[in-house]
Parts: sequence; structure tokens; C-alpha cells
Amino acid sequence: MRDYNHKELYPNTKQLSSSQVLDFIRNPSDFHVTWVMGVREEPSQPMINGSVFSELFAGATGEERKELLSLLRPRRLIDTYLAALKVLPNIPPQFCEVSIRAKVGSWKVRVTPDALLAEQYEIIENKTGQKPWDQERCNFDQQITMQAWAFWKKYGVPPKRIRLNWVNTSLHSTKVVESFVTRRTMTSIKRMDALVQTVIEHIEAGDFTSSLY
Repeated sequence: MRDYNHKELYPNTKQLSSSQVLDFIRNPSDFHVTWVMGVREEPSQPMINGSVFSELFAGATGEERKELLSLLRPRRLIDTYLAALKVLPNIPPQFCEVSIRAKVGSWKVRVTPDALLAEQYEIIENKTGQKPWDQERCNFDQQITMQAWAFWKKYGVPPKRIRLNWVNTSLHSTKVVESFVTRRTMTSIKRMDALVQTVIEHIEAGDFTSSLY
């Protein structure tokens, strides 16, 4: 499995991942337990399944591909994933899992979409699971907003489009992949910018109890 290099993240450095930022926004106390105290749970099977798909999408081949497929549970997901990969566009590996490192004062925030097509001003994000994705969910998802924010921080403009592909792992799904296109306004990006800065201010102050809302 891909090494997401937690050593380069807070509390070891002044760099946060997008997951850390979103964890803090959801619950500062839980963030403290997970990232400061280091009490992290083992990844759930759905999380493993999602990570496997990300790596398959990024171009894993040969023995690595076989090993990844062996991690899937239930086993029927092998057929689902292979069918989905045939439907989705073949993105060259050099554009997959590319981290955007957005500077916020003396801090950085690492945001890693499934694919970054910077010259086309496009981000691609893949989701797996049974919980339905629809256009409204895409339009308001905070992870997607963070990706648009990071793109803006690095390139000075928001992405023209963010394409979300949902791989439906339900046993009774009739459509393996559903795709949605969304974008973010500068209003929502600036709102995220203020939120990220607030998260960093709370961390610097050692405040892991106050809600951000």
C-alpha cells in the first residue's frame, strides 16, 4: 500500500494533510486524540477498499496489482473494481496522487486528489462505497472544496472543473460508475481559506476544545 508519510505531517512538522484539517473541523477533541496523542485506529475495511482503488487507478501493475486485489473484502469487489477501471479514463500515472502543498503563513497543507490535470485546470477524485453520491453531495462536499482551495492557492485560479467518479460497491448496483462534475465559487474557496487559517490558529494556541462553528 502507498506510504502516505505521516512523519512529514503535524505534530512532527508544521504541515497538515487535508484529512487532518477536516478532522479538526469536525471535532477538535477527536483531532487531539488522533493526531497529538497518536491514538489512531486501524483502517476499516471500507477505507482499505478505497485505498486499493486509488492505487489501481494510479496504474498499479503486475505483482503489486495482484497484491492490492487480494486485500479487497468482500471478494466480489475485484470484479466491480476491474469493471470500473475499464470505464474510467486512463490517466497517466504521473498525474495521479500528486500532492498540492498550499502555504498558509509558516504552515503548509498537503492536499492529494486522485488525479491532478493542472494544464486542463481539472481535478479528478474517486469515491468507492455504498452510500450514494449525487450532484448535491458533490457540490457541498468539504474535501472537494479543500481541493479547489489548494488548487487556487498554488495556481492563483480555481479549477475549471472537478470530476468525481463514484464506484458503487452495492451488491445490487446496476451502474458500476457514476460521474459528476462540480466546481467551487471564489466565495466558497475564500470561506475555506478562512476556516483553514482558523484551524491553524487553534492548533498554534493549543486549543483543541473550542468548536469552529
